[in-house]
Amino acid sequence: MKLSKKVLAAMSASALLLTAGIFTSCGEEDDDPEGAITGSNNKYTLSYTNSSTTDTYRCYNSTTAKHRGAMAVITLNKDGTSGSGAAMGFIWDLHTTDASASAEEVAREVSSSPRSLCIVAFANNNGTFKPYVSRFTNVYDLQAKNFGTDGVTVNGAEQKAVEKEYIGWTSTSEKDTSPLTADANGNYVMTVNVYPEFNTENETTTYTGGYVVDIYNGALTKAEVESGEKTADLTTTISAEDLGYEAGSKPTQQTNAVYANVYTSSSASGTWQYLDTYSAAEAVEE
Repeated sequence: MKLSKKVLAAMSASALLLTAGIFTSCGEEDDDPEGAITGSNNKYTLSYTNSSTTDTYRCYNSTTAKHRGAMAVITLNKDGTSGSGAAMGFIWDLHTTDASASAEEVAREVSSSPRSLCIVAFANNNGTFKPYVSRFTNVYDLQAKNFGTDGVTVNGAEQKAVEKEYIGWTSTSEKDTSPLTADANGNYVMTVNVYPEFNTENETTTYTGGYVVDIYNGALTKAEVESGEKTADLTTTISAEDLGYEAGSKPTQQTNAVYANVYTSSSASGTWQYLDTYSAAEAVEE
């Protein structure tokens, strides 16, 4: 199953479990008709040239199992990237207010129920590669620009999605300064770790109901991230209140997706390498 074309865990080993086959494509050609994203399991590749002068090309792969975040290395290559470039990242906590809705219904282009999602990515902003983190609510149309914050028509009435920004791409927030620098090959690489916020006191771990998003400049291994020897270059927290989850509990496992936007008159290539995920398909210690 894939999302529409126009629209990732506590730090302990028991809470971050690698799952084979967690991301997959069901071959829905209208979702990514030009095959911009290829791959399976835990690694995906982006390679696409957008010849349009008016439309951004968007492509996605959603999860087959539900998750509470993920750890991933995302690379946007210098070679093969031109024009205004691309955005690459992943969506997590994608769900609808209808608890009975299937994963297929949640990922549909247009939904009769409003959806919520979180997004972490980086993009070329006037020559500077910047990471950003946002949460969107009241999302009816995954194809709409910025998930419908400008308004979409649903059953004859206008609905506007609402964005809350945590790390800004174009904002003037204190976290707007980008920590991302090109590596020796000229590629831009960020390691992202999204996991439930927790506290440990007297050998007891308690959860807040929120998420922590840690962003590192460059490619790290799972062991390097888990060791804590390197401090995240950017970090932010999305609270239980913002997420709509009960304070003091883990967030609910929801749908995730890798995604890319290739901007007008641009070419882009890159990769997603998932180091770990927290998957509902695994037996985990709660």
